[in-house]
Amino acid sequence: MYISYSAISRVLDKEKGIYRNSECGGFIFDLATGTYGTVSPDFTEPPKRKENTSM
Repeated sequence: MYISYSAISRVLDKEKGIYRNSECGGFIFDLATGTYGTVSPDFTEPPKRKENTSM
């Protein structure tokens, strides 16, 4: 699996290197080595923030 850095759209857990994008869903990516992995099944995704619609 190859994903460009621009395809990492949402950081789920910065310390664990867990990201999400629309192409692959959740995945682990090590920025130092450029390697990918799968997210543990027991990982719970944090809730999405509400968009500011008060404008």
